[in-house]
Amino acid sequence: MRKENLFILLGFSNLQENILQILKKLKIKFLIINKEKITNFGPQINIDCKNSLKILNKLKKINKLDNKKLLAYCGSEFGLNTSYILNKYFKNQYFSSFDKTKNFIKKDFSNNVFKKLFLKIPKILSKKQALNNLRNNKSVIIKPLNLSGSKGVELLDSFSNFKKNYLQKKKKYKKVLLQDFIDGPGLDVNGYIDNQKFFEMGIGDRYFSSGKYKIPIYGNYPSTKNFKIKKELYETLKKISISNGFKNTFIKGDFILKKNKIYLLEVSPRLHGDVFSSNTMYLNDPKNTPIELLLKNFYFNEPFKNLKNKGDIITVWHSIFFKKIMTQRDKKFFLKKLKSYLDIKKIVFREKKENTDIIVHKDNTTINGFFWLNTKKEDLKNQIKIIKNHFSDIIIVK
Repeated sequence: MRKENLFILLGFSNLQENILQILKKLKIKFLIINKEKITNFGPQINIDCKNSLKILNKLKKINKLDNKKLLAYCGSEFGLNTSYILNKYFKNQYFSSFDKTKNFIKKDFSNNVFKKLFLKIPKILSKKQALNNLRNNKSVIIKPLNLSGSKGVELLDSFSNFKKNYLQKKKKYKKVLLQDFIDGPGLDVNGYIDNQKFFEMGIGDRYFSSGKYKIPIYGNYPSTKNFKIKKELYETLKKISISNGFKNTFIKGDFILKKNKIYLLEVSPRLHGDVFSSNTMYLNDPKNTPIELLLKNFYFNEPFKNLKNKGDIITVWHSIFFKKIMTQRDKKFFLKKLKSYLDIKKIVFREKKENTDIIVHKDNTTINGFFWLNTKKEDLKNQIKIIKNHFSDIIIVK
């Protein structure tokens, strides 16, 4: 008897609507598991994605569960352990190496691995070395050891700044990491490991704010960097995955490029976030995304392949930062103005529950929304120039 296909999506936001579109196109039924109730997006179970035991017990009560071909997926760190436990219970091989690779989420563990593989990373500094950097007018980055999404990451460029922030962050996060500041664009790299074979799943460019909080401002896919750089990026990710037991899983790498030298920041057993992997890549080519390749492989036994992109169309994503909480009227005016200058493909606002009208932008969680547009490679710089020239009053983080 043929089993019914069922995809379990752990955690959901309006940035993941394209995943649902792919599932519907492939005629795969889905179930969303999310702490908060969401409307108009399909069947769901409202449980915290971190509570794997409660979720598993709830799933066991689903009628004819044994007659379903189940795959559990999460695109963020918070649900990776639950994804691993569920897939193991369902007796499928997806994400089977998480017990070996989960430590890569911890920056101290991953940096030790990178050193052993002789990979170039920003120099890790002692407190004494960091202070010496500041004496020589060299900035320092401070970050919590085991957080992602730029949470708690800050640029320190003076003694007074260091003394204040170092003590605060040690108290708040217990363990922090001090590193040389490498000033350059980011490179977001996706891969997939099917048993011991590595597959290329796309590279995007990312550009950060110039202030003390290094927040992503905008990026594009595919990357406009040259073939040599892209080859080195994939080879680095492949080297890490094959030598450290990654198996049947996505892997993403965060890199910085400075003067054609590549510095590795972190890797994790998942795809890059939904802004890039679920939206930018989808809007560039809806038929050519990592998620669709995974679904076709798991449910229909189609072999994995390198994700190729012609590069003639560039998809740009751009963060939105408001000075204060915007009313629906404000947002409509902003969208109307945006569309008068740019060919906008999509816009998503994040709903924030703030205690004040003033918003302080410190990390990814304080971004108020995103918009996307498609352009030709030769017009990319002009499109970014238009955004900077006409929207500096609303998109305030530089």
